Amino acid sequence: MKKNVRFSDMPQCAWLTINRNCNLRCEWCYAQGTKYASEMKEDLAYKIIDIIEQFGIRHVNIIGGEPTCYSSLPLIISYCKSKGIKTGLITNGIKLANNSYLKELIQSGLESVNISIKAPTKEDYCALTQNDCFENVFEAIKNLSSSSIKFIVSYVLSDKTINGYVSVLKKAKELGAKNFYISFCNPFFVNDAISNYGLNQRNIIMEFVNSYGELLEKIKQFSVHINIPFCFFPNGFIDIAKPHIRTICQLQEKKGLIFDENGDLLLCNSLYNYQYGRYNVDYYDFDTLKKYLQSNKIYKIYQTILKAPFKKCSLCSNYKSCGGGCLLRWIKE
Repeated sequence: MKKNVRFSDMPQCAWLTINRNCNLRCEWCYAQGTKYASEMKEDLAYKIIDIIEQFGIRHVNIIGGEPTCYSSLPLIISYCKSKGIKTGLITNGIKLANNSYLKELIQSGLESVNISIKAPTKEDYCALTQNDCFENVFEAIKNLSSSSIKFIVSYVLSDKTINGYVSVLKKAKELGAKNFYISFCNPFFVNDAISNYGLNQRNIIMEFVNSYGELLEKIKQFSVHINIPFCFFPNGFIDIAKPHIRTICQLQEKKGLIFDENGDLLLCNSLYNYQYGRYNVDYYDFDTLKKYLQSNKIYKIYQTILKAPFKKCSLCSNYKSCGGGCLLRWIKE
C-alpha cells in the first residue's frame, strides 16, 4: 500500500505552544524534559498567528505547558479573534476555577475549552501531579457548564489512571459536562529515549474493554482516540466500538502545523526536542513556510517517519484507519 507522504499544501489545523510553564508535574507529561521554563514572546505569537491566518486556517488550539499560566493569554485570544480565527484552549482547568478569569477569556473571544481530569480520585491526583487541585478542576467544570462556551472533558488512560475512570467522568457529567474525550497514554521522550511509563498495553486494553459497557451506559457521549494497533484488541471489539473511535493523528494526516514556544515546527507535541523547521532559519513568513513545507527535505522526513512499523501492517485492511497506532511506539533514530 503506497502512501502519499507529501505535506498538504492546505493545512487544516494548528497548535500554538505559548509556554512550557505549568502548575502541575504530571508523571506522564511528554514535555517534562523542557523543565517547564520557557514561553513564547508575545510579538512572536502575533507573527505566527498572522502566518496561520494566511494559510486559511480558521481554528487554532492554544497549548502549553499550561496556557493559563501565560499572562498575555487574553491578548493572544483577542488577536486571533481579530484575524477571524477561532481559539480552543487545552488546559488542566485549575485557573478556570476562578470564574472571573474564565469570563475574561470568553470576553476576549475564546470559543472552546478542552479540560483534562488527570486522575480518578483526589489522592491519585495529588500523587500523580504533585498538586492538590482535584476539586479546582470540578469547580472549573461547574463554571464552564454555567457559561455559554463549548467544552469537552478529556481523560488519559494509563496503568495508574484507568481504575475508576468511569466514575470520575460520571461526576463531571453530573456537574454539567456533556462531551468526553478519552485517550490512551502516549509514549514520550525522557533523556532522548522513549519512556514506557504507564504503558502496560495488555492490562490497559483489557481493563478498557471490560469497562466499555459501563462507559456506554453512564457517559454515552464520548469519543476514544485509539493510538494502539487494532490487532492488539480482542476480536470484534473495534467493530463494536467503531461509532466512538477516533484514530490517525495530524502527523499521519499531514494536515497540521504545531508551533513550539520559539516558533519552530514540531511533528508532534511529544517530539518537543525534535524540531523539523526553525523559525528565522528555515522560514520567516507565510511564503517561505509554504515553500519549505513542499520541499524535498520535508518530503523525506514524512517518507521516513510514516513507514509502516511492520510489513504486515501495510498489507492489513485496517491500516488506513489504524495507522499502526502511535508512531512513537515504533519510532527509531
